[in-house]
Amino acid sequence: MGFDATSGTEGRVRTGAGSTPCAGISEWRINKQLTPVPVNHFELGADGDGNVWSAFEKGLANATVSIRGIYNVDVTDKTEGGTPALRLGTTVSLDLLFSRTPFGYLDVPGIITQFEAGTNIENQLGTFSMTVQVTAAVGAAA
Repeated sequence: MGFDATSGTEGRVRTGAGSTPCAGISEWRINKQLTPVPVNHFELGADGDGNVWSAFEKGLANATVSIRGIYNVDVTDKTEGGTPALRLGTTVSLDLLFSRTPFGYLDVPGIITQFEAGTNIENQLGTFSMTVQVTAAVGAAA
């Protein structure tokens, strides 16, 4: 079986459930973390120095997504045209795709916790970067 690489530039940002995309993603990274929870009891083992070792359960998970993207400037549904505007505190739904098949993380809900936007003097595409705190479970890419 051969290796089928992807560019990692697929994906869309939507505001509101089921809404149309308001921005494209040119780069994304998801960071999932797990904080183990100690489960201490009277039957824990000790080492030769008398140190009692905690037992742990898998614990509490969370995730953040770092995104760099491109503004949608279409006159009918542009990114900053009102309703779909991207700003701090906005609830978004993300499609973080490796390919258009689609393969990746679909409908990832979250809240924008950091936002930066800009362009350059050559009037290139308007770009943005943001961090999104994920607000629900994210499993394996499917």
